[in-house]
Amino acid sequence: MKRLLVRIIRNANFVVLIALIFLLVHACQNAKKNRHANVVEEVETADKIQEATSANPDIKLKDCEINEAYMQLRFPLAPALSEQEFDALDFGRIEELNRLQHEVPVKIIDTLQSSINQHVILVAYQTDGERSAFLVNLNNQHKTEQFEQVYYEDYVEYISNTYTRIADNKINVTVETFDENQKTTTFTKVFAYKNGLFSSAIN
Repeated sequence: MKRLLVRIIRNANFVVLIALIFLLVHACQNAKKNRHANVVEEVETADKIQEATSANPDIKLKDCEINEAYMQLRFPLAPALSEQEFDALDFGRIEELNRLQHEVPVKIIDTLQSSINQHVILVAYQTDGERSAFLVNLNNQHKTEQFEQVYYEDYVEYISNTYTRIADNKINVTVETFDENQKTTTFTKVFAYKNGLFSSAIN
């Protein structure tokens, strides 16, 4: 009888051991599957973000004409930036804005493109004698990465004007200068917006 009990106990322990080994193997397999699923999900998510935000031809600037009528409509409605907002966006890199930020209101008057990693905005100021606007490319840290003057109006001395037309990711910046004899000289610079950046002038 004692031998039978010993054998039963040994058999029971063996069964428990086998059961524990089975559960352990099953748990390890599930863990591997979960890790694999997580890796696949992370890779797919990264691919989706990459596909949506870099080198994507569908990311484009809003078509518009930045001229006197456009500025007169938008500038009065936009709130002035605080000093903290101005500094956070690194607008001090733009010489004119850095020079005038404590003298006149600096405003964001339009957003021409917005995605996860990039924002293109229009920043403007106005004094008693001039009005100016810059197209500013913000990086994924919301810092100024690129900028280009796209509007300038001199309504006192009438020395020069700048206005811009944006269509199909092409930025046509036209600069007019006037001499003493009221002769006008016109020059147009063309930029392309591609892969989240303004290209060098095309012409």
